[in-house]
Amino acid sequence: MPLGLSEILATGAPILATGPLPQGALFTRVIESGALRAIPLPPVFPAGGLASATRLADALTTGIGLI
Repeated sequence: MPLGLSEILATGAPILATGPLPQGALFTRVIESGALRAIPLPPVFPAGGLASATRLADALTTGIGLI
């Protein structure tokens, strides 16, 4: 289920992003203000089967370690 920016901010949790972050002015201002922390992860190519699942698991392990 998609969440709005205000709902994401209310959680206080960082975003683990497997793709590019939105480039909109509002999202950029929120990130720059420090109200939201985004941790970029490398691309995992989700249609790649088991190899992609392994890359996603590795990326999530690394990303969670940065929280």
